[in-house]
Amino acid sequence: MQPICWRKKIKVWIKEVDATSLSAETYVPPSQMTLVFDGMVDFPAGMGRSDIILSNPYVYSGSGNLLVTVYYYWGGTNFNSTSRFANMNPDYGPERTLFDADNRPIDPENPSTTFLYSTANYPYTTLMFETGNGLGNISGRVLYQVNNSSVQGAKVTIENPLFPGLAATIYTNASGNFSASYALAGNNLKITISKYGYVDLVLENVVLPPNGTKKFG
Repeated sequence: MQPICWRKKIKVWIKEVDATSLSAETYVPPSQMTLVFDGMVDFPAGMGRSDIILSNPYVYSGSGNLLVTVYYYWGGTNFNSTSRFANMNPDYGPERTLFDADNRPIDPENPSTTFLYSTANYPYTTLMFETGNGLGNISGRVLYQVNNSSVQGAKVTIENPLFPGLAATIYTNASGNFSASYALAGNNLKITISKYGYVDLVLENVVLPPNGTKKFG
C-alpha cells in the first residue's frame, strides 16, 4: 500500500448468504447485515498486515457463505491507481468482490447503479475464529402444527452460555429445513424458533458435544 494510511475510519458488516457469486443484482445493503466494526485502522505503506479486532463478534453458523462489506470514510486524501491492497487475480471463478467506483461520496445503503462493478479478484483476507470447546452440527425441520406443512423463513437462534450476549441466527428454507454445521459445542444451549404471528418454540438445556450432531424434527 502506498502512501501510508494512518487512522482511517472504516465500518465492517458481515452476513451469511446463499449466493456463491456477487453482482449488482444481488447487492445486500448494510441495514440487512450485522455491524461488527466501526473504528480507526492503520494501513502501513508497503507489504504488511492490518489487524481488525471486531468490536461486535459475529457468530458464524456455517449455514452459508460469509459476505463482508467494508466502508471507508472519505478522508480527503487522493490515492493513485497503485494504492491498493494485495489481492488474488484468478483467471476464472465466481465474482468475489463488488465495489462502487463512483467519484461521488459513497452511500453503502444506496450504492451507484452506474458504477457498481464486480470482479473475480479478491484481497488477501484472513478471518480468525474462536471455536470455544469445539464445533458441532445442529439441524432440523420446522412444520406447521395444523397440517405438517413446511415453515419457510422461520428464524432459528442458537445461544451458548459460554458466549453471553451472542447468538447464531439462521432461517429455514422452502422445505422448512435449517442447518448450523459450525455451531459452538457445549451444554445448556438455548434454541429459539420464531415466526411472525406465531408463539416462539424454545428448546433449553440442549447438549451439543464437540464434533457431535443434534437433529430436531
